Amino acid sequence: MKGFKKIPSHAKLVFKGVLHDVYQWQQVMFDGSTSTFEALKRKPSVTIIASTKQGMLLVVDEEQPYNGRNLCLPGGIAESDDLLSEAKRELAEETGYLSNDWQYYAMTDVLNYSKLEWESCFYIARNCSLQTQKKLDPGEKNKVLLCSFQEFIDISQSVDFSNSFLSNTIQSIMADSQRLEEFRKILLG
Repeated sequence: MKGFKKIPSHAKLVFKGVLHDVYQWQQVMFDGSTSTFEALKRKPSVTIIASTKQGMLLVVDEEQPYNGRNLCLPGGIAESDDLLSEAKRELAEETGYLSNDWQYYAMTDVLNYSKLEWESCFYIARNCSLQTQKKLDPGEKNKVLLCSFQEFIDISQSVDFSNSFLSNTIQSIMADSQRLEEFRKILLG
């Protein structure tokens, strides 16, 4: 079964929101009639899997007024098309950590099975060091947790961890010790 297709180029923007834009288009049905289809498009986001020079991984214990509290990775909405720069900005703002050792990891369509078009780009930041003050949004409170690789794996599988893409990725490699070790080397160098 195929996932949700991208919003067609002929779709009309009917509402421009802060995070989501609403598009509508006429779709020919199987009986030849037409119906109005609708989908949301969200601004792209970035997520960072960050490790320190000491081999610890960063996890954020975050609280937001609407979402409540959860464990997550640093990241957020991209404000420009330069996603690597956006990842660097988000890491600094949410954690105070900086890195000069960045690697693209993956791009995923979040919720690609629904009528939501939302790309999320994952980067790995190695050899991070605490160099600046956090600059959290007014709707954010967080605490940066430093975790060993095994603690990171365990957190990624907990119900409190909010990133399903990474949870599923890690779950798929956990049973294969060689793949798990390769993943550790990618994250920690």
